Amino acid sequence: LLGIAATSGRAFRQSWVLVFTSPAKVETRDARQVCRYLKVCGVMALTTGVAATLLGMIITLSFMDAPPLVIGEKVGASLVGALIGLFFRGTSYVAEQRVRGRYLMATDEGKGR
Repeated sequence: LLGIAATSGRAFRQSWVLVFTSPAKVETRDARQVCRYLKVCGVMALTTGVAATLLGMIITLSFMDAPPLVIGEKVGASLVGALIGLFFRGTSYVAEQRVRGRYLMATDEGKGR
């Protein structure tokens, strides 16, 4: 949701269209907005995953006098947030590169970038 707030609702709707279908005509501006949206969403997913891991570790510290099995469960549960954040970051990166490759490579090569 923060990714939508940081970019625009239009970029959110276009991201679904550009990633999963191949429209005949796409403006460069729209493709760039979708790439920016996907990048913001990926960064926010990773940040949220790290925050979830930190909160999980803080909760784990309250169980320091518990048996090792309980502490292991708490640490494992706290790392799930980081893994989910990494997964969504990777997914958004792949989607961003897909949009870039389909719609922006031809225009960027023409500009000499």
